[in-house]
Amino acid sequence: MPHESQIITKRGSWKRLLATNTTAAASAIPAPWLDDRTSPSGNIKTPGTQSGAGTTWGIIPVTGSVLKLMVFGSGSANQAGSIVIEGLTSVQSPGDASKTVWTPEPLGTFTATLGTMAGVTGGIVTATDLFADTLALGAYYTAGYNIVSPETNRGAVLELNHGGPEFIAIGFAKGAATSLNVLWRNN
Repeated sequence: MPHESQIITKRGSWKRLLATNTTAAASAIPAPWLDDRTSPSGNIKTPGTQSGAGTTWGIIPVTGSVLKLMVFGSGSANQAGSIVIEGLTSVQSPGDASKTVWTPEPLGTFTATLGTMAGVTGGIVTATDLFADTLALGAYYTAGYNIVSPETNRGAVLELNHGGPEFIAIGFAKGAATSLNVLWRNN
């Protein structure tokens, strides 16, 4: 039986990134990634929420070469927020894992506009959440991405060819939306 926070598909399961939608107003690179070079936010090996610099980031372990994302949140149709995507790769000193440096690689920023398609009561995306039906490129720093953005009140999908970092970090700026979150899956 699937866990309540997953949607099973033929290619794997969609997972909710944050247990609770974030209401973060900004998404600067969290200070622990810059200050604690040995382990960003204490334990990056644990997927989930990492906090720092007054914002919340979701951490995704990478498998495969493509990451798919669907943005959702609470608020009203046509309200927009944004996500920032960073790749995180470790550079380890030979023979001394305590000298590991985590290097962030900016992958892109995207604006997400909520549509009218809602989740379901008790689902991974609840009935009070709306899927983003429009994703727009803000800034992009790698070569491979595809946006399926129907703009017809169906969920938009971002396919990201990320280049192989160990983890993907997603930061949020809720903008006019009340809150934001993402569903994700590795392909």
